[in-house]
Amino acid sequence: MPERQDTFFDVETWYEGSDKTIALIVLKGLGSYVRNNESETTYEVVSGLATFEFEDEPGKQFFVEAGNKVTVPMGIAYRDQGDVVMLATSTPPFNPNAVEIIQDNIQ
Repeated sequence: MPERQDTFFDVETWYEGSDKTIALIVLKGLGSYVRNNESETTYEVVSGLATFEFEDEPGKQFFVEAGNKVTVPMGIAYRDQGDVVMLATSTPPFNPNAVEIIQDNIQ
């Protein structure tokens, strides 16, 4: 298990409709290990480099650089890390009450 570290995490919702939510995410460090039980989310890296790890592929890391996307299926636990700005599109719309925090890395 990685050690807890200082992490900067900020989310700004840009669009929230009946079909989806689009948000701008700024992450510097290691994100929390979470599972969204209601939405599939596609992360498009705008700048920087993100690393994603998924519970269904333990030990495997996916590197996503600017201009590329990764989709996290509903119900799959994951964590991300990096010095990165991303657009996150959640379908159906994001519901914070449906997010299960498995390991909190945000201080």
